[in-house]
Amino acid sequence: PELIRRIRAGVKHRHTPIVMVTGQNEPEHVREAIDAGINGYLIKPPEQQRLFDVLHKCGL
Repeated sequence: PELIRRIRAGVKHRHTPIVMVTGQNEPEHVREAIDAGINGYLIKPPEQQRLFDVLHKCGL
C-alpha cells in the first residue's frame, strides 16, 4: 500500500491505472490496497475473464 500511495501522491501518475496482482486473498489486504488507491485487484492465478473485466473497468 505504501508504494501505491507514493504513486498516487505524484502529479505525473496520479491517474495511471493500478491493478494489483497478488496471492493474498485476505479481506484486510484487499481493503488496504483499495484504500491506498488501486483500480483493480486480482488473485493469482487470475482467471482470464476476471482479468479482462478488471482491465476493461480501468479503461484499458
